[in-house]
Amino acid sequence: MGLALLVGVLPVTVVAQTPADYYWWKALERAERGDLAEAGEDLRSAARYTSDPEFAFAVTSTLLDVDTGLALAEYAQTLRRAKRPHEAVVIEERAALFRQAKFGGAREGSSVYLGFSPSDLLKEYASELRQLGSADEARRIEDMAERYQQVQIDDLRIDPFFGHVG
Repeated sequence: MGLALLVGVLPVTVVAQTPADYYWWKALERAERGDLAEAGEDLRSAARYTSDPEFAFAVTSTLLDVDTGLALAEYAQTLRRAKRPHEAVVIEERAALFRQAKFGGAREGSSVYLGFSPSDLLKEYASELRQLGSADEARRIEDMAERYQQVQIDDLRIDPFFGHVG
């Protein structure tokens, strides 16, 4: 009888979860809660455990979104340190909208109009970093902006019903 009660309480596992799946779902949960730094670590772990090219693309695309969200938050902090609070507030609002669009309920199928280009904001941030004498960090952010723009172009080439369009 005790075993029957215990078995009724435990969930039935239908499919064995791979390490890549585990880290993927853990990353999505953390990103949804706003913990992008930890989500990034989980996505890096998921990438190490997958050999499926489509899943790897999904992981790296989501990691780019996480890194972009973190960079936008860093941009706002940089503006605050430079005593430019009004500009910082605008970037903070855009960063929050970006996080909502990528990791909030919007990823369930609805879309959120951002009203700005994340890659353009990243390029602005890179320019700001370059003016502050952080050339290496500026190059990292510029590379991120280029990757973000390329992923967006690649996404446009994929039709959700028929696969690649062209």
